[in-house]
Amino acid sequence: MNEPLPTGKTLGQRLREIRTKWPRGKISQEALSNELGIPVITYMKMEQGHTKNPSFLTVWKVCRALGYSLDEFVEGVEANN
Repeated sequence: MNEPLPTGKTLGQRLREIRTKWPRGKISQEALSNELGIPVITYMKMEQGHTKNPSFLTVWKVCRALGYSLDEFVEGVEANN
């Protein structure tokens, strides 16, 4: 189980946080987007907060790729952002 992170983060902040603190070492946006099968610009927009409501499938893919459960991931995201 991954260590819980502080609450109150935006979705983009949470994505960046788990990507850069990944237990197997920091993974680049490009490498992660390739693993997810999405364009790097799409992932970058999510992390920068320009995509406010990414699809459930995309969030699930990020969690799966980084070894987080959905519960662990959303634990650190504010409900209204």
